[in-house]
Amino acid sequence: MSPADVIQLVGLDTRVGWNAFAQTWAELERDNFMGDGGRYRFRRHARFQGCAQKIQRLPDGPHFQNIAHNVLNGGIARTFAPVTEDLGQSDLLRCLILAFMGIFDQASKHVDSPSWKIEMHQFRIAAEGDDRGLPTPEGMHRDGVDWVVTLFVDRENVSGGATTLIDEHGNETAFIEMSDPLEAILIDDRKLKHGVSPISVIDPTRAAHRDALVLTFVRS
Repeated sequence: MSPADVIQLVGLDTRVGWNAFAQTWAELERDNFMGDGGRYRFRRHARFQGCAQKIQRLPDGPHFQNIAHNVLNGGIARTFAPVTEDLGQSDLLRCLILAFMGIFDQASKHVDSPSWKIEMHQFRIAAEGDDRGLPTPEGMHRDGVDWVVTLFVDRENVSGGATTLIDEHGNETAFIEMSDPLEAILIDDRKLKHGVSPISVIDPTRAAHRDALVLTFVRS
């Protein structure tokens, strides 16, 4: 989805408050659960329950993926720094979640007002010097959910970071390098694997990073 598509879907001028929203990515904390020992990923996490176009934030808790879905970091409960209260209650975030939830409501045929378990991940992948940042160090994978949304937030002084989708037969179905804030990719996680290529620094004298919001939806 293009930024214009997302703005139309949300039904709110997402440009209002966008700078403050995007700047919260500078406040993320380092992910200390990297199985490869990498120190390039920063994140915050939150959980929500959604139903009938209403959402509520759930108490903070660990994020868990089994090893089949994450061979690098799976198999353990990982507790990350929580999404800040201000961001978690922001109108912009709630409108984004509700808009995507509405799409997945419609895609859930024969289910009236399905209830969703939603996880929110703020990701910053940093790169420095000759060291690359790995948005998906686990490689091509599924998240073990029903639907995944990746919303592009920002990139600074990096190249790479292209998203590849493959189907169950290993055929590439999409290759997308997002570069504009509010671009979004919606993925049926039950049918497609996804991965993001490494990012590299362009100018080694400047900070370099790629920021994204990831939302996952599981029908409950």
